[in-house]
Amino acid sequence: VDLLGGLQSPSKQVKVLTSATFEHDTQASTGMTTGDWFVMFYADFCGHCRRLKPTWEELAKHYDHHKTSIALVESNDNDDLRRRFKIRSFPTLILFRGGQMYRYPNTEGQIGRAH
Repeated sequence: VDLLGGLQSPSKQVKVLTSATFEHDTQASTGMTTGDWFVMFYADFCGHCRRLKPTWEELAKHYDHHKTSIALVESNDNDDLRRRFKIRSFPTLILFRGGQMYRYPNTEGQIGRAH
């Protein structure tokens, strides 16, 4: 699988979510997940996304044995998810925890802390 503009595919720790798998895997609408999900919504053309990818891989390795799943959603191929979560810039990071959704600020590719 060719993700993030020709970069290497994600490690086995990073889960790839699609429109077909998102709800089944995350159960975001019910809040009845088996753990937390930290999801990066990205676009193939996004340079900021490509630069964030190695950090995302490291994060996934760190949380591999925890109840937090680290995942990717390619927004152009999953337009319904992009609309559902109102993704307007890339990367957009969303943490799904305890039935709540926490969006991390994204100002011109600069990643900040949750609010």
